Amino acid sequence: MSNNLKALKWLYGELPNLVTKGIIDEEGAAKIKTHYGALPKTSTLPMALIITGILGAVLIGAGIILIFGYNWENFTLNQRTVLSFLPLIVAQMVYGYTFFRKRNDTGWVESSSIFLMLMLASSLALISQTYHVDGELEDFLFTWILLSIPLLYLMNASLPAMLLMILSTWWAGLVVDFQSYKPIYYWLFFLAFLPHLIYHLKDRKTEIREVLLGWVFVVSFGIAMIFVFASRNIADHYLIGIAAITPLVYLLGKYVHGHGATIWQRPLQTASIAMTIGVSLFFAYGIDWKEFRLEKIMTAYLEAGSLGILNLVFVIACFVGTISLASIRFSKKQQTNPFLLIFPVLVLIMLGAGMTFSKIAFNVFLLGFSIFYIKEGLNTQKLSLINVGMLILSLLIGMRFFDVSIPFMIKGIVFIIIGICFLTANVYLSKKYKSNEH
Repeated sequence: MSNNLKALKWLYGELPNLVTKGIIDEEGAAKIKTHYGALPKTSTLPMALIITGILGAVLIGAGIILIFGYNWENFTLNQRTVLSFLPLIVAQMVYGYTFFRKRNDTGWVESSSIFLMLMLASSLALISQTYHVDGELEDFLFTWILLSIPLLYLMNASLPAMLLMILSTWWAGLVVDFQSYKPIYYWLFFLAFLPHLIYHLKDRKTEIREVLLGWVFVVSFGIAMIFVFASRNIADHYLIGIAAITPLVYLLGKYVHGHGATIWQRPLQTASIAMTIGVSLFFAYGIDWKEFRLEKIMTAYLEAGSLGILNLVFVIACFVGTISLASIRFSKKQQTNPFLLIFPVLVLIMLGAGMTFSKIAFNVFLLGFSIFYIKEGLNTQKLSLINVGMLILSLLIGMRFFDVSIPFMIKGIVFIIIGICFLTANVYLSKKYKSNEH
């Protein structure tokens, strides 16, 4: 019912007018409400109050940091020490008031939690500067992240969780090194915010909190995986991680946000499909795969020590999870995009094949991917699906247009044939829409 909530609200609003005009009687109106059910309860707190509260907390925190920074040189050592802890104490008092008096108020919870997290960073920075504590930016972020983890669960605040995901990705980028094991700690941060993520996404809602959590997660996690896989000489093997995580994220998205009405409300599916298309386009253009061989990848993982083994376990777990979720969906006869499941298989085959095979295989894959969406759009009469298919095909055509290895005559003939197919599909769709209208 979430997809048609606006329509249902409109219908319930029109029922009194229909009864008044005699189009239906009160018994009929009651039967309609019984059939569709009651509207889901929503928070009476306007979203504007929550947003203004959060922005207020962030601006106050930033203002305190700027004022202290401007006058810092004029304070004595003792004054600096007191002022270093003062923002944190004030933030804890506000947080305590929220915890005991406003715990059910989303605006207060999110605002006080993010305010405390920012003031924690401020106090850490001021103490480090006052007493000249040695350390790099990554050390500061590491400490800040560890101390902020409880804020996710004391009052179930999601803004600290989003900031924590972003900071964890930033930290992973700072410590990435071909000879370093430090990125292994990213998995600890991941496990720290994972329960909060599961708690909110398991209800399969498409409200602003759940959608934002989904988008922050897929973007930050995707970037972090580059840094994690780029350590201990396994940078070239990030491809295995992409192949493993992409279909799993898609299948999880089908469960969590499968009922989302728009692309914005389906972050996991959108990100996985975009990643699949982007990577496939990159490979379809033609890459020399001499250094990308499965046996070399496995050797590199094992030589990378504990980080390599942990990454390998993650990859295997993703493949197992994908197979399990796909099996469940197929057993229930639920619709699943087969190309998202073909993608990792194609990548693994490609790792043992040459460049020519890879180039042809991914071109065929993208062509089939586009046809799948166009066909689904025609069958369901959803223009958005047709547009996705057309977009994939247009990108593939555009890439081939600039491919100097293909003779102009062949490209011209192929483009004409594809153009005729586009026009044929357009005529077919127009006739189908007109017949449905009649």
